[in-house]
Amino acid sequence: MHATIVLPGLRYEAPDAISALRSISLPGLSWLVGHSRLSTGTTSTSTRAFASTFGMQKAGTAVLRRAGEAGLPLPQAGEIWLCADPVGLHFARDQMILTDPRTLALSQDETVALGSALRVALKDVGDFTLVTPERGYLKLREPAQVRFSDLLDVAGRPVALFLPEGDDTKRWGRIVNEVQVSLHDHPVNRARENTGSRLVNSLWFWGEGPLEGEAKSTAARVFSDNPVGSGLARLAGKDAAPLTEFATTPADGDSLLLIDALDAPARFRDTTRWLDALIVLEAQLFAPLAAQMQRREIKQARITAPGERSGIELAVATPSWAFWLKPKSPELLLAPLPNAS
Repeated sequence: MHATIVLPGLRYEAPDAISALRSISLPGLSWLVGHSRLSTGTTSTSTRAFASTFGMQKAGTAVLRRAGEAGLPLPQAGEIWLCADPVGLHFARDQMILTDPRTLALSQDETVALGSALRVALKDVGDFTLVTPERGYLKLREPAQVRFSDLLDVAGRPVALFLPEGDDTKRWGRIVNEVQVSLHDHPVNRARENTGSRLVNSLWFWGEGPLEGEAKSTAARVFSDNPVGSGLARLAGKDAAPLTEFATTPADGDSLLLIDALDAPARFRDTTRWLDALIVLEAQLFAPLAAQMQRREIKQARITAPGERSGIELAVATPSWAFWLKPKSPELLLAPLPNAS
């Protein structure tokens, strides 16, 4: 049995990465590194890396993520989808900065109320749905004809550097303005202002693209907590189980694991969040995988870890004759590789 793990952000390139790693214990990951052949990998975001494993590189982020929303019908060919995520905009040092949706901490009641108002504001553009406090979608009536920037690239940075570009920028400027007007004096925002909470004062549109290609995977099981990963699994006719089930699921078929827990912390250079995510992954993935390989329930594993500037590949095997192999420090994952260009 084989396991394929796609884990963007494992190769973390912040200046304090190595010293940070020395502050925590990761015996499962150390065992995997000690039994691995390391090589250079590719640069990629989590979405593109996940999509590549299913042969869906050309599909848009929005349509893949929308496919992963449990309980909703799958997107259909010909539909045009945009991610339309609630964000906060605030001034810092004379620059308008975007606040990541997760930091807004919207309640379910707030989500329902804002979703209703935004649906009305966007009715001439398309069908809007705020599915979760962090994720909204707009099914467009016609292509946007502008290029949008990935939300992860914009969060915490000056918005002026990432405005839509293309033939229809004036129209989309008006659309964004109408959204902001509908949110400006909304009761939800008035109440949040009274409690000192960040205001939800815009939507960030991004991820447009077609449902292009046919999702295919030979894996018997898919594990993912990421809606894009779950969406790809659904499009391939499979169910994606949460990562917490990996340790207790019998290894009676090939497994594919799509994990984005390290991606955002690595891209934002947030070392604390990166370490916290590694500790969780040690319990949910690295230690169980090492134990299964030691019992030879899983014979081989490949960990693909693309990064923002460089990536790494780990081919893990447990040959019966290589009894001398010992665990190695995960610091090796951050060191220059011999075949790096």
